[in-house]
Amino acid sequence: MKEEPTGYTGTYYFFGVAFDVRIGPDGLEAAMSGVPEGYEIPLEHIEGRVYRMRGGPLGGAPLEFIPAEDGSFGTVRAGGFELKRIAPDALGELDLVDRSEAPPFELTTEKERAFSELYVSEIVPAEGRRIDYRLPYPKHEFIRYLMETDRYIFHGSGNRNIEQFEPVRTSVELYDSEERGNLPAVYGTHDGLWAMFFAVIDRGRLDGSIRNGVLYFHNRAGDRLALYNFSINKDNLPDRPYHTGALYLLPRTTFIRQKLGGGAPANEWASLSPVRPTASLLIDPDDFPFLDRIGGHDDGPLVRAQTLQKRLMEAVVAAETPAPDSRRLVFRPEGGLAEDAAEFIELQGQIMPGVEYIFEPGNHPALEIRTMPPAMVHVLDANLKERGLA
Repeated sequence: MKEEPTGYTGTYYFFGVAFDVRIGPDGLEAAMSGVPEGYEIPLEHIEGRVYRMRGGPLGGAPLEFIPAEDGSFGTVRAGGFELKRIAPDALGELDLVDRSEAPPFELTTEKERAFSELYVSEIVPAEGRRIDYRLPYPKHEFIRYLMETDRYIFHGSGNRNIEQFEPVRTSVELYDSEERGNLPAVYGTHDGLWAMFFAVIDRGRLDGSIRNGVLYFHNRAGDRLALYNFSINKDNLPDRPYHTGALYLLPRTTFIRQKLGGGAPANEWASLSPVRPTASLLIDPDDFPFLDRIGGHDDGPLVRAQTLQKRLMEAVVAAETPAPDSRRLVFRPEGGLAEDAAEFIELQGQIMPGVEYIFEPGNHPALEIRTMPPAMVHVLDANLKERGLA
């Protein structure tokens, strides 16, 4: 029996995203925060409490309304994400993602000729060369021209001299329950504007995390709207941690487009094999069209978790491998470890969903970490190896 759709209406929230479910002209629909009117996502009923999203970043994926104990619908599960129902007046207290459109771009005949000539001379030879860009047009316009060819995966980096990318992961993507972002792989995207962010952001001057992405929406006429978001720890914003980096053009041959939960395509691509760049382009901070739209978020919990992690790692005297995705860390006897571990586990439950932590008190307390994604295993093992424990 189908539930009354009016029971599903309301505002749901997860990690900077508000999801407003309402009754539209053609039935139930969802409007995402930061998205203009007219780009709502129609919800097509499948069965029971399950609908299918017709369009939006999770287009084609199922959306399920989960009842709370009191019978109201307190959670929406969509594409591997769970959004909790909140009171509409609570939105003012939340840190919502700020989304931006790319600057207007008109590909005139003159621009197209110039871009085509540069493409043929600098990129077609596929020698890994640095593109000698001397055109009077913004670099982001040339990148958008290249995006339309559908031939390349873009990868931005502060390292301007990479001759070959290796399939390793040196950082862990947070809040990733699907593990698509934590593979030992070479990552990139078909959206070169998004990738420019990684070229200009100076990670060595950052504390906490970076938040970024691009989502695509369609209106009823079929027009596509790309919306971008970029954010760093708000405490780092005054320092303007930006530098000149490189945008690499990678051949698509070994890349596979990642999937979100429910089978919707992600905007990340991954290669499990080494990749040699076709070409690269230097990107100065002023070349990035969203430089003045980089926002700040509160990374207090993450920074605190990192502080606790460092304190715990300094107390490790031995490490064991119960399973390929698990590590058991044995600590030296030291007061306060239990309290640190309890706080760390609580914070990590929010930051890395799906990873299990079991603390064992005793003369030599231990912490077993289970069901880790490959990237987390790689980063932890590198840390242990550096301390002579692996």
